[in-house]
Amino acid sequence: MFSIQMRQNLSYFTAAASVIQL
Repeated sequence: MFSIQMRQNLSYFTAAASVIQL
């Protein structure tokens, strides 16, 4: 459970970082 949630959070965080970079 935690693993999946953390992975989703990491993916969302990475996407946000990409948008910020743009």
